[in-house]
Amino acid sequence: MKKVLKQTISLSFNFYKLPAIKAIKNGLINIIPILLVGAVALTLNSFPIERYQSFLSSFLNGFFKSFLSLLYEVTFGLLSIHICLSISFNYATNKAPTAKYTAALLSIACFIVLTGYNNLSIDTLGPKGMFISIVSAIASTKFFCCLVNKLPKFKLMVDGGGVHYNNAISQIFPFVISLVVIVTLNQCLLLISGGINIHDIFLNCANALFKLSGGGFFSGLLFVLLSSILWFFGIHGSDVLEGVCNTLFTPNININISLVNAGLQPTEILTKQFFDIFVLMGGCGSAICLLIALFLFSKRKSNKNLAKLAAGPMIFNINELMIFGLPIIYNPSMLIPFLTVPVVCYLTSYTAMSIGLVPLTISQVEWTIPIVLGGYLGTGSIIGSLLQLFNLVIGVLIYRPFIIKYEKQQLVSAQNDYKNLVAIFKEHERNHKEVTLTELPGQNGVFAKALASDLINSIDNHTINIYYQPQYNYENECIGVEALLRYDFANIGYIYPPLVIKLAKESQKIEKLEEYIFNKAFKDLDKIYSETNKVIPISINISGKTIQSKSFEQFLIDLANKNQINKTICIEITEQEAVIFNEEFKQRILKLKEVGYTFAIDDFSAGSTSLHYLQESYFDVIKLDGILVQNCLTNERSLEIVSNIISLSHTLGFKVLAEYISSEELRDSMHNLGCNNYQGWLYSKPLPLNKLIEKLIENKK
Repeated sequence: MKKVLKQTISLSFNFYKLPAIKAIKNGLINIIPILLVGAVALTLNSFPIERYQSFLSSFLNGFFKSFLSLLYEVTFGLLSIHICLSISFNYATNKAPTAKYTAALLSIACFIVLTGYNNLSIDTLGPKGMFISIVSAIASTKFFCCLVNKLPKFKLMVDGGGVHYNNAISQIFPFVISLVVIVTLNQCLLLISGGINIHDIFLNCANALFKLSGGGFFSGLLFVLLSSILWFFGIHGSDVLEGVCNTLFTPNININISLVNAGLQPTEILTKQFFDIFVLMGGCGSAICLLIALFLFSKRKSNKNLAKLAAGPMIFNINELMIFGLPIIYNPSMLIPFLTVPVVCYLTSYTAMSIGLVPLTISQVEWTIPIVLGGYLGTGSIIGSLLQLFNLVIGVLIYRPFIIKYEKQQLVSAQNDYKNLVAIFKEHERNHKEVTLTELPGQNGVFAKALASDLINSIDNHTINIYYQPQYNYENECIGVEALLRYDFANIGYIYPPLVIKLAKESQKIEKLEEYIFNKAFKDLDKIYSETNKVIPISINISGKTIQSKSFEQFLIDLANKNQINKTICIEITEQEAVIFNEEFKQRILKLKEVGYTFAIDDFSAGSTSLHYLQESYFDVIKLDGILVQNCLTNERSLEIVSNIISLSHTLGFKVLAEYISSEELRDSMHNLGCNNYQGWLYSKPLPLNKLIEKLIENKK
């Protein structure tokens, strides 16, 4: 079993590397807002309470019911169009970025051609047309991008024509050729099939299978299995097989009702309500089992957040958010449980009813009725609810090992993506080159966007951790701490702090993040004092853009006025930050010093910016560059530079603190040069607040 799971998960992630599959996956993810609006509208419009439905239909002449119906029609009702555009756009973005808009338009034309212009309706434009939508998007876009990249570029240079104009002109021939080929192939297909389009051929093939099954138990089993398989490939299986259901299963509930009304026992097990209530609980794949399994066994925050988001609609058997969000579709690692659970639910329910343990369905129950209630209403017995709960438990247990294995591989994949992103960022740092991480091509950009999105959520919800690294003098007395950002993403571990700052800047959230850090530091300052009866100054790094912000200046002043800081908060400005040291900036520092803040120059070295800072008396502390300090034991020039900086700092009245002190030898070397304040692993790693307080209490003892 373990070997099968391992091979399946490995297949899944290799499968996802295929350009077409990545485009389908990302395209479906991009339409989650549409799915969410459509699911909410459908849930509200189908809420199974008679008085509620009566209110919707009568209040303001049915305004709200019409409003919800319209929301559903422009989202789920046009789902195939949304999917076609999104998948095509994602595929072309990687294959021919300048042609992505034209490719998306071509895919819509292809979809209309294959569906049949006269065949367009809410059915074909909605979930039922998803198969043709996906085929149209991938086939047309792949062919078009190939032509764009291989055909000679035709450009028409005219006055007023810009880059977009020239791109559009260069795509005329590939677009025309692609459209002509698509129309020609479709016409050939119509001639061969006698006028039947590919959409109808697909439906006819599906329906023909049931004629071979002969009805009864095997027809029901085939219905469950085929519906799940279609869903796995992004095709709305329940809608595609609606004709089969209406022919074989829907009439059976009326037979049971008639028999009960005549005082006889019902005879038909396979009714539409049987499948809705006992097999497709929470939607296709018995998705309510997957939902519960995620809540119980998932360790990834993103998956748990998805479960929370999808839970509301799934209670009413609307599961698109889960199917497209996890995703289930095109995900080989979830194929086995997705097919197995509904089949097992079918077998247990059919067996329980055939031997008389559970009553047959005898009531017209809406498919949106929640689990437990549906079992009772459908059978008229609490035993029906118990059967649903039994199936739920079995389904959860089946999903459990696959979720655990899948998340382990997700973690490995995320760790690799993180390593690649950090490597790119550090390379640009070393070369002093600017890069926009969220605009990187391929998976690096996708991961950066995911990281930035989660960071924004963490900033808004104040879930980012702050650690503190103690600072000591030569007499081993704690003289302060530095607040350090610690942000955990998707169980990868704490993210490289400069990368966090970079993504916060790209997301326009850096000022809000630094406001959170200052607020947290003030609260922790009070707690440290109450626990240790000692005032421990806290140093906080601030970005160059934020320190020059007028609104942030006012934030700091307001914060100081609410608290008695008395030089307990030190603002660190890094030399690498681009700070315009003009008169306005000088006045800002003076105002902040007046309300009690102190200032330090972080990462001080022999750079021109640092020497410029020394000309002013606005700073209180100089923190020597850690790399320069570390090199003092092996590099005479570094030792000489540090010695001169320390000597100059004392002459000008600055306090000096050496960072990256990792050994007694290095500390003593700094002491011999005249530096008596230190920060580094010789004394302590960065600590969470509770551990810091424990250390301070222990030091006191």
